[in-house]
Amino acid sequence: MIQTKEDLKQYLEQDRVALWQTRKKPRFIWSGTVSQLIWKYERKLRKYEYHLNNNHKIRALLYKYAYTKLGIKLGLDIPPNSFGPGLDIVHLGYVIVSPKSKIGKNCMIYQGVTIGEEKSCAPVIGDNVCILPGAKVFGNIHIGNNVMIGANSVVNKSIPDNARVGGYQLTY
Repeated sequence: MIQTKEDLKQYLEQDRVALWQTRKKPRFIWSGTVSQLIWKYERKLRKYEYHLNNNHKIRALLYKYAYTKLGIKLGLDIPPNSFGPGLDIVHLGYVIVSPKSKIGKNCMIYQGVTIGEEKSCAPVIGDNVCILPGAKVFGNIHIGNNVMIGANSVVNKSIPDNARVGGYQLTY
């Protein structure tokens, strides 16, 4: 959670590194790369989190508008204060995250990923997790650190650290 200006700088820097950006700030005018748009979205999200957590109501409202508008354009629905530093959204496409979920640092997410609730319980995801395209993660589960979730997987069971998961992990 971003509380201070130093936290904000740390989050922005780790997001920049995770997205392989070499510039200090994104270009004002879109240069044609998708990663620039994703980087702009993440910067607006982080600044919204900072102003929201510090009760800067007007600035929070402005950043919320900007990040929501760009999120609709890019197909991203990521709530504030759900991801740790180092978020890497690899491709454009629908990414939906539950507001109740908590995701650690250095998370890599591809297109078509859904992290959702089941009976008002959302997943807790550890650090250094890679979620490949089309994966669905939902329920009251814990995903460990250094986990890779395969493409089009459906996960609703907890996963230990250092694991690779693919296919369906359903319980009935």
